[in-house]
Amino acid sequence: MDNALAQWEEKESSTPEEEWAALRQLVYNTAKTFLGKPDRKHQDVFEPNDQELQPLMSRRDEAQHRVLQTRSTRSTTAAYQDACRLLQKRTCALKSDWWERKTVELQRAADRNDMKGFYNEGGPKKKGLVRLKSTDGLETFPDSKRVVARWSEHFQKLLNVPGDIDHEALDNIP
Repeated sequence: MDNALAQWEEKESSTPEEEWAALRQLVYNTAKTFLGKPDRKHQDVFEPNDQELQPLMSRRDEAQHRVLQTRSTRSTTAAYQDACRLLQKRTCALKSDWWERKTVELQRAADRNDMKGFYNEGGPKKKGLVRLKSTDGLETFPDSKRVVARWSEHFQKLLNVPGDIDHEALDNIP
């Protein structure tokens, strides 16, 4: 971050909004470089049912292709609308089934007074951790001792910045 800030130069003709935008982008890029992007896995309603939805999606796509390629007639438009209706009906049914299963799992967790299970079932799940990187950004720390040492180093550098203090002014304070 220090190197990036040292390379960042304020333009004389830039407005404060432009300077803040440039600083925000600099901080974002530095954080993304050193921390990486977290991997999140959201629950997918349709993943196990792709084989079931695939023929319906291909039928809809073919009907749409016929409507777009040929002159749009009542029969091609009706076939396309029918394919869309069937796909939407099946998609809604799958989503409804998924929600029903999810509510049963949540209710079981609530009945067991398992709050950890209750909240784990209800939201998105994080997969993996973002590894802490070294100061130069080349090495990651897999063990907790080195992570704690790196955080300690970071906060020592961040918080122990020498300041310019006028000792005479401190002596004059009543």
